Amino acid sequence: MVRKLSSRVSLSFIVIVLLACVLALAVPSLVAADACTKIIHVRPETLAQQDSYDDIFTWHFIINQIDQNLGPKPTSVHVIWNNGFEADVALEDGVGGTKVGHYVADQNTGNRVTDATAEIYCAWDGEFNLSHIDRTPPDPVPELPTLLLLGVGLVGVAVVVGLGVLRRRTVAGQ
Repeated sequence: MVRKLSSRVSLSFIVIVLLACVLALAVPSLVAADACTKIIHVRPETLAQQDSYDDIFTWHFIINQIDQNLGPKPTSVHVIWNNGFEADVALEDGVGGTKVGHYVADQNTGNRVTDATAEIYCAWDGEFNLSHIDRTPPDPVPELPTLLLLGVGLVGVAVVVGLGVLRRRTVAGQ
């Protein structure tokens, strides 16, 4: 009886060890398949639209046909310009719905993009394009002295108006 119990325990132990080994080998390969990513490059033919211009201020990139069930939108794209300057450009939040990632580079104006890359899930098969360029300069940000003069001018107007109101009240009260 002890012998039968012992052989049952041994057989059960062996089966459990074998199942654990099979699971240990299968689970990492399933996890690795989900974590597979690849580096993609912007389609070179979409970069040709910059050839006629020297005054480019922004570059709009899109990555389309993203299936977020397979993987997320890339959080950024890495952009390289002809003068060697490089920048990581963040995903624009809330733009493009769930299937398109939008990225706007506004660094290094006056140069040309030579490449852009992104990391995305392995099963992706969409397009990574330079959608369009913008040759309109951004609105200038007022310099600090301009802002200070504007502030001082507004304070001066407020003081003059306030004194005028105070003077009228004083004259009316006499």
